[in-house]
Amino acid sequence: MFCSNCGVPNDDGASFCANCGEPIANKSTIVNPGYTLATRPSRLGAKLIDFAVWIGAGIVVAIVFAASTPLGFLLLLLASFGIPIVQIALLVRDGQTIGKKIVDIRIVSVETGQNAGFGSNVAMRVWVNFLLSTIPPYALVDILFIFRDDQRCIHDLIAGTHVV
Repeated sequence: MFCSNCGVPNDDGASFCANCGEPIANKSTIVNPGYTLATRPSRLGAKLIDFAVWIGAGIVVAIVFAASTPLGFLLLLLASFGIPIVQIALLVRDGQTIGKKIVDIRIVSVETGQNAGFGSNVAMRVWVNFLLSTIPPYALVDILFIFRDDQRCIHDLIAGTHVV
């Protein structure tokens, strides 16, 4: 069971969270059977693949744009709007980005163990996290939260999600 207050895993019969002391009898959840938390390397791998998709698209656009053709402009539009639309659609439908699909991990709600949908996967994990990233130390602190026992970064805590 995971504490709904701090997200730390606890024994199934626990009455109080071993980390924060919050009563968990009726407030905690069990991640769906068969789910295990995604490893830190798999989460990093998925992020690097997503980054590579953007870089690859940028390189293609730069090469074609250098030729100053209408195709270059079309590719620029596709890279600028197409990739984010595909990533958002995948997050909403499957709880996965392209990188998460390749490494076979997904985002699920802590409460239900199911796909968290648009509100959590996109609005909270991506958009709110992007806004908070404008605060200089936030991005580093968010990344360092992956080393907690429950492997939830700040954006996971904000959105109420796990990566499994």
